[in-house]
Amino acid sequence: MAILLTGNSYSDNQQVTALTLNSSVNDATFASEAVDDVTTQLSASGRIIVKDKGIGAAKLESGANGELFIGSGTGFTKATLSPGDGITITNAASSITISSTGSISGSSGSTDNAIIRANGDLGSTIQSSAVLINNDNDISGARDISGTRDITAGNLINVASANGYQVNGTKVLGVQGGAISSISTPDTDQGLSDLNNLVFSMNNNTNAILAALRAHGIIDT
Repeated sequence: MAILLTGNSYSDNQQVTALTLNSSVNDATFASEAVDDVTTQLSASGRIIVKDKGIGAAKLESGANGELFIGSGTGFTKATLSPGDGITITNAASSITISSTGSISGSSGSTDNAIIRANGDLGSTIQSSAVLINNDNDISGARDISGTRDITAGNLINVASANGYQVNGTKVLGVQGGAISSISTPDTDQGLSDLNNLVFSMNNNTNAILAALRAHGIIDT
């Protein structure tokens, strides 16, 4: 009983070479007797198809824990799965366990550059917020609990920029200015020249104070 049906026919006196023989084998198809229609069956082109559970463990090459047959484009090769970021893979005998190394989850939607915040009291679910940090590290959208745009600080705030504090783009407090000397209280018996010098000193100090206020942005220039 023939199982393999030849792919080519040969005529009398035709030389059988390695090339023609290989072509015959490659083009050959299987007869119906080659399959049992339980574990194997024939395709429309006469190739054998292995059905579910058609390959037993004894017919497969042994492999390490977690190894799978993975297509390579031209066939199959044995390999284990490779974990990506935040994923662990545990290979055991007849089992593969894939786990996430993190415990944080969130909604499917998010806002670009938004600061995430907790959603609920369990600490494992996050959500987007209206407070944004752009690629230049500029923060926008923050406000206090009353709903205004004022922020109440519970401690000291350090501004590391000479631009200082601004309100609507106008500086209202800048870097600290130089010291301004105090003016001594005049004696009642001072003469006219001493009083003139005192008034001159007071004018200088007043102008220095005004210059400092303008430099800080507290008053307009």
